[in-house]
Amino acid sequence: VAIVGNKVFVSNTILATNYGRIYQYSWTPGDMDTLSYDSKYLDAFAVTGLFTIRGVQVVGNNLYLIGIGFGGPSVERWNLPTLTDITTATFGERYVPDFNVIAGIGGISRCGKISGGKLYLGCYDDSLNSEDILQFNFPDYDNVKTITYDNKILNTATQEDDIYGMEVDDNYIYIIGTATSPSTVYQYSIDVLSAIGNISVDVSPNEVGYGLSTSELDVHIKKSTLEAVKPLIATTLTLDL
Repeated sequence: VAIVGNKVFVSNTILATNYGRIYQYSWTPGDMDTLSYDSKYLDAFAVTGLFTIRGVQVVGNNLYLIGIGFGGPSVERWNLPTLTDITTATFGERYVPDFNVIAGIGGISRCGKISGGKLYLGCYDDSLNSEDILQFNFPDYDNVKTITYDNKILNTATQEDDIYGMEVDDNYIYIIGTATSPSTVYQYSIDVLSAIGNISVDVSPNEVGYGLSTSELDVHIKKSTLEAVKPLIATTLTLDL
């Protein structure tokens, strides 16, 4: 899910009919009851073959899609000249990480987030039954060719071994997945300038994760919505999705 003002972009991650699409909704920010479909969508699959989209993010006039296509896991940059109209998006370029070389994990990109000159990818390795977050340098958001692996990795399998959503905001990473029931949001402390491998679970009673999910498609977690639930003495916030 990506939110731009009064517009919400939702990806279809299900391998069924109409897969590989981004649907556009209008809403009054902060009120999910006002969501209404704009009858507009981007068919990424028809253009690039991206059939499973696990991450959607708007950075400037760039629309980033993170998912899996016939060429494997990839990060696609689309031009989005009109931020409030998904139909104006045109394909720009893609970055295809080679997970067999990077960290040697052979993983599959689950989700991702761009923040602070970094790209974070949630990955899964079936052979190791391992869930990891990999950190990349991303100095120029207009050029995916500037993405380089940062040799930093965080294994989250102890908390969540089936990551499906991620948010990076300020000094925190939030993840949510399907391994626990009800679904649980986990929060990690992070200094984006230091090694991601030094992250540990944050047990601060004044900070929790918050998850926004639709029954269909994706997960969006945003720290700015947390004020309403402070203080909550817990390390995680469980959600009945």
